[in-house]
Amino acid sequence: STGSRALLVSFFAVLVFSYIYKYHSRFWIFSVRAFVLILVLQPLIYHNLYWLFSDEFNDFLYSLSPRYVAFIAHAHMGLDHIFGVGLFQASSFPEYFFARWPIPAHNQFMSFFGELGIIAYLTWCLFLWQFTKTIEKNYYASVVFIYTLSMYTFITGYNEWSFWVPLALSYAITRAEFPTKKLNASLS
Repeated sequence: STGSRALLVSFFAVLVFSYIYKYHSRFWIFSVRAFVLILVLQPLIYHNLYWLFSDEFNDFLYSLSPRYVAFIAHAHMGLDHIFGVGLFQASSFPEYFFARWPIPAHNQFMSFFGELGIIAYLTWCLFLWQFTKTIEKNYYASVVFIYTLSMYTFITGYNEWSFWVPLALSYAITRAEFPTKKLNASLS
């Protein structure tokens, strides 16, 4: 199911970032920022991705996963409607779902872009970027943040407590100046 795959991919992301923190700490801030930047650029990536692949490979992807079609559809919706099509209204626009029936994007970023439009998405990205800059120097806050963002690349929920509570926890850990270095020294 979606939740189990999202859980595994998110756990893998945390392992990769933990490895970077432990063995290549000079790249820590860059890697956290790059991760967030890639996630917020998803609408542009999916809008142009299918042009990079051959028709045969795109047909394979269309048949493999309706989400690929949904990601492309939401990217086009967001670009065509500056204020979006409306919250939870994407399935009301079947003309965008060219290879499958209308389904939700199951991706927080793509849903936000398609349903709420470019202006709301840019505001969302600004919030995430500022949040990233606030917590990036704290390992524990960053791990919670990375885990949460990678989970919501596979699922969506605008008012899900499972999205906002971990973000608040990341912020609280950072504000409390959780003793990252001291704890890491005692674990070594």
